[in-house]
Amino acid sequence: MNPQMFGRYLLLDKVAAGGMAEVWRAKLTGEGNFQKIIAIKKILPHVSEDEDFITMFTDEANITSTMNHANIGQVSEFSKVGDVYFLSMEYVSGRDLKSVWSWSKARAQIMPVELSAYIVSKMCDGLQYAHDHAIVHRDISPQNVLLSWEGDVKVIDFGIAKAAEKSGKTRPGTLKGKFAYMAPEQIRGLPLDGRSDIFAIGVCLYELVTGQRGFQAESEFSLLEMVRNVEIRPPSLLNQTLPAELERIIYKALTKDRDQRYQTCADMSSIGKKRRPASTASARSPPLTDPAVDQQALLWAQRFAARPRVSLQAFLVSANTNTDRPIAVMTPHHHRSIGAV
Repeated sequence: MNPQMFGRYLLLDKVAAGGMAEVWRAKLTGEGNFQKIIAIKKILPHVSEDEDFITMFTDEANITSTMNHANIGQVSEFSKVGDVYFLSMEYVSGRDLKSVWSWSKARAQIMPVELSAYIVSKMCDGLQYAHDHAIVHRDISPQNVLLSWEGDVKVIDFGIAKAAEKSGKTRPGTLKGKFAYMAPEQIRGLPLDGRSDIFAIGVCLYELVTGQRGFQAESEFSLLEMVRNVEIRPPSLLNQTLPAELERIIYKALTKDRDQRYQTCADMSSIGKKRRPASTASARSPPLTDPAVDQQALLWAQRFAARPRVSLQAFLVSANTNTDRPIAVMTPHHHRSIGAV
């Protein structure tokens, strides 16, 4: 389609669409040939008609727009053009984590453990910043994590899950895909805090290092029960090369009792930044509920020779150039997923 004006923005092409919003790649221009590529997330009309949703989403957008961290996708504006509410956001050229995971799985490959640990550690850094500002994401999943061609990791889409949940706009069909990343307390409808995001991070890490879904079932009820009881296969059975140390990290993040989980994202990743050597312990991980699990280093894997950010760049380029067919409309200059919609 031809570019079209939307307020002060020039919409170039639609890059994603979902049940609540659609995302456009857009251009902002100004004096002196100023040009900037950004992302515009337009809230769909049927959602905009819900005043409760708009009120709650406005409150969340005002809060999230104040966040400024290298591992969080920046929101620069929440406004309205005609009857259409929209968010103006940082445009991240690259792939979303879900696409990268799917690319690897389709080829029976598993992302290198070092890169998986690096990506998740950066997710922890961004979410720790959000939690320090009393913001809980509530919807952490691979599609809400962007990997740029420069090797950056950014968490996106804060606020929309909370607004949708409280206003009743969350659709059953949409929720089914999200159940697999919800913490047990979220399934039970209990008040949430940052430890719920930590559980979701644990699921993401599990899936990255095993190449398999953490929770998967035929029916929605069965899936809910699996998550509620944290019924997962030991990751070392799916990836026999997985270091015991990293498996312990996964188990602790996925502890059913949130009081026994990592209490902060910083706890989950901090020790690894001291570049501890790999564990030599031969024993496999203790049960999920074992409170004695060490707060081991998530970033222990950064001991590998190549710089992780550079290695991530190389992996993404490989995923883009060696695919038989594109799993998403993404090139180094154009990507499909700005975030969950």
